[in-house]
Amino acid sequence: MNNLVAQLSIPTMMLVGDPDPTPVNSPTSDDPGGESLGLVKELGPRQLSLDDEYNVYVKTAADSHPTSAPVVHLTAYSQLSCSDEFILVNNDPAILRPDSENLFEMVLHNIRPIVKVRLRLGEGQDDWEGWHLESVRFKNKNTGSDYLFNFDQWLTAKEGGNIAAERSLTEVESSVEQEFLGCQYQVMVYTGDRWGAETDADLYVTLAGEHGETGQQWLKNSDNEEKFLRNQVDTFTVNCKQLGDLYKVTIGHNGVGHGSGVFIDRVVVSQQGFLQKEYHFPCGRWLDDGQEDGKTERELILLGISESRDIDDADLGSPSGEAPLSPGYVDEVRWKESIELRKHIILENKAINEELKFALYPRADERDYYLEAPVFRPMSTELSYLTTYVVEVYTADREAESPMIPYINIVGDRGQTGKRQLFEGAANNSFGKGQVTTVYVNTCLLGPIRQCIVGHDNHGEGEGWLLDRITIREGIHGRYQATFLCNQWLDIGRDDHMVEKHLSPSKEEMLSTAAPPGEGGTAFGGDWNIWLKLDEKQGCKDVRLYVAAYGDTGRTADMPMNPLMLHGATYQYLLTFGNIGNLFKLRFALHSNREAAAWFINKIKLKNVTSHQEFLMYPVDSLRCTADSPVSYMELATILPDVPPLEGFEYVVRVYTGDYEGAGTDAQVWLMLHGEFGDTGRRLLSKSTTNSKPFQRAMMDEFQLSAIDLGKLDHVTLEHDGHGRGAGCYINKIIVNVSLNDTVDRIFPVNRWIDEGAGDRRLDVKCPLLGDVDTSEIMDAAAESDGMWTCTVITDAKGCHEVDQWTLIAYGEFGCSAKIRLEHLLDSNNPTKFDVELGPTGRIYKIRLTYENEDDMHFRWPIRSVGTFVRWYS
Repeated sequence: MNNLVAQLSIPTMMLVGDPDPTPVNSPTSDDPGGESLGLVKELGPRQLSLDDEYNVYVKTAADSHPTSAPVVHLTAYSQLSCSDEFILVNNDPAILRPDSENLFEMVLHNIRPIVKVRLRLGEGQDDWEGWHLESVRFKNKNTGSDYLFNFDQWLTAKEGGNIAAERSLTEVESSVEQEFLGCQYQVMVYTGDRWGAETDADLYVTLAGEHGETGQQWLKNSDNEEKFLRNQVDTFTVNCKQLGDLYKVTIGHNGVGHGSGVFIDRVVVSQQGFLQKEYHFPCGRWLDDGQEDGKTERELILLGISESRDIDDADLGSPSGEAPLSPGYVDEVRWKESIELRKHIILENKAINEELKFALYPRADERDYYLEAPVFRPMSTELSYLTTYVVEVYTADREAESPMIPYINIVGDRGQTGKRQLFEGAANNSFGKGQVTTVYVNTCLLGPIRQCIVGHDNHGEGEGWLLDRITIREGIHGRYQATFLCNQWLDIGRDDHMVEKHLSPSKEEMLSTAAPPGEGGTAFGGDWNIWLKLDEKQGCKDVRLYVAAYGDTGRTADMPMNPLMLHGATYQYLLTFGNIGNLFKLRFALHSNREAAAWFINKIKLKNVTSHQEFLMYPVDSLRCTADSPVSYMELATILPDVPPLEGFEYVVRVYTGDYEGAGTDAQVWLMLHGEFGDTGRRLLSKSTTNSKPFQRAMMDEFQLSAIDLGKLDHVTLEHDGHGRGAGCYINKIIVNVSLNDTVDRIFPVNRWIDEGAGDRRLDVKCPLLGDVDTSEIMDAAAESDGMWTCTVITDAKGCHEVDQWTLIAYGEFGCSAKIRLEHLLDSNNPTKFDVELGPTGRIYKIRLTYENEDDMHFRWPIRSVGTFVRWYS
């Protein structure tokens, strides 16, 4: 056995509640070395300072695994307090090696007697196969007191292992032993139902109770296969000493860069036993260095405690008088659930014997006369939260006067605030001409805001008030803002003579939740690490996988991602995206020479090498190749916090082959759709849903393409490989719908040969969009034009200011109509409808628009579209 002496490195700590704690091991101005003694965290009544010097002997078992740089934290406990977390660290490789006993020296403040000790592995110990801790012994240098804690326990950071261990003394009095008896807590973390709420970062919690704290507990083993997914509840077990009633939970994560952030709805901690208590800690915030205030750790304050107990025979009764739980009988179960709130009001309904409690949290700087409290029901899955609405009041910049005492009432789907006086809650009490006044209204969550009632008491000199508008958002970092336009006097002598207005929202907009510049910027270019986690299902090995990345300023080429071999494994690749702007989707393509091949990807993670921006993707579908479709495609949209991703569509493409000799082809045909949000990439059109053999003379072939929303389509590119006899083909047109039920046809005329020996001898063609036709509005495609029609015209944003200068002529199979003058086209962006008589022109095949003022040197086309002609009958 070897006796080795090592120094203890004590991290810099701050008292609980310090608004700006110094990070662990960070230097301070008074301690340039960064190894200052920790401050005492008092968890019980204040005591006289008792400093004790100890020799601490840490014994490692012979079968333990060695490591080069062990980092181990140690905490000592008395009945009423605990020490700082000391770090047992040394660069000497002999520290904590197998079959050794290491000596450490430490000073404990107000820890007398020592009743429990806790050790845990620090971060960065993933490569340590395991430490077999045998025992820890404290020997007081002054008094000679000796404390021995036998562990005989393995600690490891590997999956499924324990990173911490605690032991209590066996010689302590029964009262002390009961106080610090080992306890098991279940921690339930509720991930919010928000876009981008999920994370694969490691989260930790610190539970704080009346008898101490647990220190950081990493949440490793969830009851779910994937932890911290959107709108999911993950349950973890924390073993520690008995903490008594909990009052605070600290939750955070180790991720760097937004994308690794998470939105936590709430944390519920339950203590198992005969009396089952649940401690509820609401959060409703982002833990993300790129969102809101940029914090990745938050302290959660207790909302309330719900309590229930296990059912025994005393709680059971049978109307029949039989023994409880007898076969074939119905038993009644009666027990009382109770709630404990630290500051509360109780309402009791004597008729139905229901008791409700309301937690009260008055703020130190609260100037409002109102205090609201949400109801707290035991075992409820829904919590109502207190929140702060930010109200900005805009007084008009003309003839405005200030009211004496204005008020506001915000009405939502879940209630209203009641009349709140703006004078007391305003950050700036002035409602003068052109003034913008910010007011904070504290209330329970209202849900979507439907109405804003604003007014004043009409007392005092200058009682009139010209209100321009009001904006309201939920929270300082709220996602949505509603605008209520007024632009009227609240004055008994002007406008409608009313001093109270009921305003409806005129505009609702989503605001960015991103942190301010300098608190976590976003970068999307450069190099990216990408991880693919494959499913346990067996995938084919003889395949080739490619990926393309799309940003708002460009896209990458198809990049290979080979080899892919072992199912259930995770593969990492380093890819260069270049300057493509904000990343919004990935497209995967699987190529196979087999008749049938499939590949199953469970999870995809991307991380920017420079900015640490992260994205997580969970594919629903697999990549499957068949003999008819040797290439399989999958597109996935990136998800940013609180930003809905682009939707996925099943585009329906109909290709019309011409009715000419040799118009068909046996070559492989490829198509690419182009829109405002990128393209689909080259898609092989191999499996027609309408014909067993596609691209034959005078046939229409229908294909389905899965892709992320392309926005408004711009053009289509079509090409073939030129292989096979008579490879050239003649295509009439291409029609695209965004789904099988879509009634809007997007028409792309082709009308040309795609042939090396005909036309321009090219094997590819670019086909611009001709226009959209809503087939649901077409009443009779074969109808002649004789009679009255309704014509719809839409101008651009600037409108059409030259009245009577525009004419329209409709052309049909029997001739053309007379010139029809377009009148009253003054409303920009809005349709103008008017009735026209076209005459006996037969079936319409085109229209012509003419600008009649040839002397206008500043001519421009203000007409965006001439809508569908709808025939009507008298």
